[in-house]
Amino acid sequence: MKPVFKIVYQGADITSEIDSISYSDGVGDQSDTAQLKIYGEKWLSSWHPGKGDKFTLDFGYTGRMVPAGTFFVDQFETSGPPDQHIIKGLAIPLNADLRTRKSKAYENISLATIAGEIAQRAGLVLSGITRPVIVERTTQNRQSDVSFLLRLARKYGYVFTIKGSQIVFTDVFTLEKEPPVLSVSKSELSAWSFTDQVSQVYWAAENKYFSNSKGEKIEASEQGDKESGADVLQIRERVENQALAGDVTKARLHEKNKNRVTVRFSLVGNPFLSAGIVIELAGFGVFSGNYFLENVTHAFEVGTGYKTDVEARKV
Repeated sequence: MKPVFKIVYQGADITSEIDSISYSDGVGDQSDTAQLKIYGEKWLSSWHPGKGDKFTLDFGYTGRMVPAGTFFVDQFETSGPPDQHIIKGLAIPLNADLRTRKSKAYENISLATIAGEIAQRAGLVLSGITRPVIVERTTQNRQSDVSFLLRLARKYGYVFTIKGSQIVFTDVFTLEKEPPVLSVSKSELSAWSFTDQVSQVYWAAENKYFSNSKGEKIEASEQGDKESGADVLQIRERVENQALAGDVTKARLHEKNKNRVTVRFSLVGNPFLSAGIVIELAGFGVFSGNYFLENVTHAFEVGTGYKTDVEARKV
């Protein structure tokens, strides 16, 4: 099958004018991005990108294309000779008010409700898998919605990202336990590099906090993989109750240990590899197993082909 892609810019199909594309799909606070390389004088005059311009990207193979989504022009670069242009787009709508600093207090509310309110304010839709985490009080203090949600995600064990019209806020532990969607063997990779972190990993975590308002000590502990070593992570973080203490302790241990074994690899383009899924890597001895994909980049170059680069961590 032949690698193909399709770019529709402001309603016009400009696929034939594209020299190369790159699409990056990640897990985290950053929006998905797409970059187009294109030639032609018209992009310096009547077609020069304006505020609000957008394009859609579909990619894959003949008969097996997948949609990457809609991207809003964020940056335009030009150089020459000849006239060569780079158009960079973000999957987050530029009119979504998510990066303005705000202050707001939330009380006796679930994380899902907080994320839902922020999504509604921005004109977006909330999606994801949540567990019942109720916070007694949390404050967004001169923080953007993006920074605030990222802080909550890291504190309580969630993955947060923005994909087009959706804010994705989902339980990381549920994602990591999903069965692998496919198996990739060593022979399929054109390059790979594994890292096994030996130091600064922990087999357990303990959180001890004295609540002045309640006049009591709140404690929680969490055990991980004993192969991680003998060190215990000591946490002194404010928590309102025992349930939240357990959530925070589990999340902090996970955050410290999640990158114990990581990999970067490249292979012939696979449009079904995307950030946030689990795959199996086979044929790598002790490094074989299930991996959670953190970042995936799909790159096409006319006349050269299509490849996929992946950053992942073992789960």
